[in-house]
Amino acid sequence: MAEAVPDDLLRAALTRYAGLASLALRDPQAWLGDDDEAGDQAGDQAGDQAGAPGAGDAHEDDRGLLRRAREELADRLRGEVHPGSPGWSSRPVQERVDWWLGVVGTYTSAVAATPRFLGVVADRFPVQGAFAVASQGLAVCATAHEHGTRDPGAWVPLLGRVLFDRDLPAGGAPAGLPAGSAREEAEAGAREMGEETGVARRGPLRRTAGMLWRLGRTLWGLQSLFDDRPRGKWRYRALGKLPVVGVLGGFLDEKEALRRASAETGELLAAGYAGRR
Repeated sequence: MAEAVPDDLLRAALTRYAGLASLALRDPQAWLGDDDEAGDQAGDQAGDQAGAPGAGDAHEDDRGLLRRAREELADRLRGEVHPGSPGWSSRPVQERVDWWLGVVGTYTSAVAATPRFLGVVADRFPVQGAFAVASQGLAVCATAHEHGTRDPGAWVPLLGRVLFDRDLPAGGAPAGLPAGSAREEAEAGAREMGEETGVARRGPLRRTAGMLWRLGRTLWGLQSLFDDRPRGKWRYRALGKLPVVGVLGGFLDEKEALRRASAETGELLAAGYAGRR
């Protein structure tokens, strides 16, 4: 099945993916966000709609409690040191990689597991695989980035090897992909993500879903390869085939798959892997 997708098509899709992923990784707060302004603006709108005397105070108290709870949860997940904060670059490489797996991976795994509410039926829909592959691809790119490999073009062979067990040719532009088109598509996707992350529109899970969907669309032509992606333990996958509780199994499956994808990426980088020569 893997050979049904030619190298040129695979490299073109992964080049587009890597370009968009590089922009997403530059500023994770743009789509994870703090939600402070969103909560304030949404609260103001709710207060305006309430209208009745005294109702505004009650709504304000409720909004304040929810906002503080949300901020505390976000702070705990994000930690004191995160990308863009002082001291981030001085942290050990594995600690930085673990941040991506722990914080970003929690959100992306939750999104990728959502179709598992339907249990085994989710296997019939390519969106399940698209979310999962997009999430794992972020783990690959983030791991490479924190190991010092910052060129998105260098991520393409890593993505091919880790996600689909394919050794792609190293270097050069993929056939059929005009110069600059990947960058233009990535920037267009980033603009779309920016529009989706405006205040008072969406919380971090929904923004993450939008971001993963845009990443997943770049891989839509690779549906025949989705089953080749890294997976978690068999027992998690078995649980994921059950309706409703399958969400938990899917989440555990995706979280472990992220760790495996990241670990393999680290091993390939340590071995000097750069694709097929």
